[in-house]
Amino acid sequence: MPFSFVILNSNFQVLQEYGNMVKLNRLQLPDVDAILVTGINVETLNQHGQSEYEAAQDIYTFLNKAVERYGQCTLVGYNSNKFDLDFLRVLLIRYGFNPYFYGKLKNKDMLHYAQFLGFQYAHQFPWVRTTNEKGTQYYSFKLEDLASQFGILTQAQTQK
Repeated sequence: MPFSFVILNSNFQVLQEYGNMVKLNRLQLPDVDAILVTGINVETLNQHGQSEYEAAQDIYTFLNKAVERYGQCTLVGYNSNKFDLDFLRVLLIRYGFNPYFYGKLKNKDMLHYAQFLGFQYAHQFPWVRTTNEKGTQYYSFKLEDLASQFGILTQAQTQK
């Protein structure tokens, strides 16, 4: 799986970046839905990705240096509480690294902020109404849908 970390200052200027790909673990089956949504090429991962152990070691080193240098750090993602943070925690624990960094590594899931803004400012929020496979309509909080509504995206990012 690909991963990326970007350290920003208070003016949102990039201070440091780190990212790579992780080979699939031979003992785990990949999630077909995740592959379809992200468009990740499994063959590319296995040819160019790091082993899980190498990735865990590099991620731990990167985050540990960030915590040492900047003090408390916050991981920010979109819908990251559902998968990304658990995946990171399990990956680090699996290879013997403490994922808690003495309480100095926090996290924020921007999905929750988007939902708060939608419900707090319902008349101003750019609601996206969509239909699922069963024909049921609902309001979407998918990052791609909201980014399109705000004019940030000009083309689809996922495969439908």
